[in-house]
Amino acid sequence: MSATLVMMVVTNTVGCGGIKSLILLSITFEGRNEARRKLRKYMENKYTVIAEKLLVEHNITVREYRKSMTGRAFIKERQIIVPHPTGKISLLIFCHEVGHIVIGETKPRFLEEYLAEKWAMDYFHKIGLRVPRTYVARAKRYISYKVRQAKRQGLTKSLGQEVYHFIK
Repeated sequence: MSATLVMMVVTNTVGCGGIKSLILLSITFEGRNEARRKLRKYMENKYTVIAEKLLVEHNITVREYRKSMTGRAFIKERQIIVPHPTGKISLLIFCHEVGHIVIGETKPRFLEEYLAEKWAMDYFHKIGLRVPRTYVARAKRYISYKVRQAKRQGLTKSLGQEVYHFIK
């Protein structure tokens, strides 16, 4: 069996650096698995292109790509350790780490993490991508953890209204 995948991508750069793409697909019924594999590879490339654009736009380098879905930002060196941006969640983690560098160091730590999460989700909205509910839930759990950690260490007496509303 052979698969035919005809794909035409129309990319339009929107104001503020956003990218909108219209993907027109035609897949023959034979060999759907091969067509799905090609489509998945295209989507992986789409997320990689978005990530590369962010790196260039903010003068950031990737120190290391990791397999786990976690990241780390080195603000002064303008470097990040991130997963390969092959899907929405990994791209959001990528954007979160870029957000740390764009925003800079902020105290307390839970506020820095909240601002990086907000930056990543705002960037997704700006380029026309939907933030998955699973990522929002993950972000809320993470910020809640950072708030509890700060309270245990006696580093915070009160939460900002914006952070409080985000985690509730």
